[in-house]
Amino acid sequence: MVPFKLLLLSIILQLAATDMVPFDDWLYQRVALPDVNIYIRYAGTGPPILLVHGYPQHSLMWHTIGPNLAQNYTVIAVDIRGLGQSTIPSSYDFTSATASEDLKGVLDFLNINQTYLVAHDKGNGQSAALNAKYRSLVKRAAYTEYVLPGFGYERVFLQSSV
Repeated sequence: MVPFKLLLLSIILQLAATDMVPFDDWLYQRVALPDVNIYIRYAGTGPPILLVHGYPQHSLMWHTIGPNLAQNYTVIAVDIRGLGQSTIPSSYDFTSATASEDLKGVLDFLNINQTYLVAHDKGNGQSAALNAKYRSLVKRAAYTEYVLPGFGYERVFLQSSV
């Protein structure tokens, strides 16, 4: 139901939009970090909002809602490590804790000291880790379609699989 609501909201916003920058026309670049190069796309003006995709997606998943957000926000859509046009880390470390440092590195590179955050699926783990480590960095966060560990959900899954 949630994806349908997002799609509907995106369509409504798109119909009402004026002067949207199409996603294909966004600026893009790679941010070189110690273990990986992270590919980013960005557009818009206003407060920054970081969009973090899931697995096995990449930043293109934001092609509909991104331009709408870019009318009021500076939108940064990342390709998380190992996906899209970002590189595979030489350490093969894909943990949320490590990947959250990639997000921090991108924000540091762009000289952003506070951002809104929208994460989907696998992007939620690293986004939640970023939020936990750097509380003052994330102004507000939205997590979609992911069960965050540590809140008791594990017991439900373990009991149902026995």
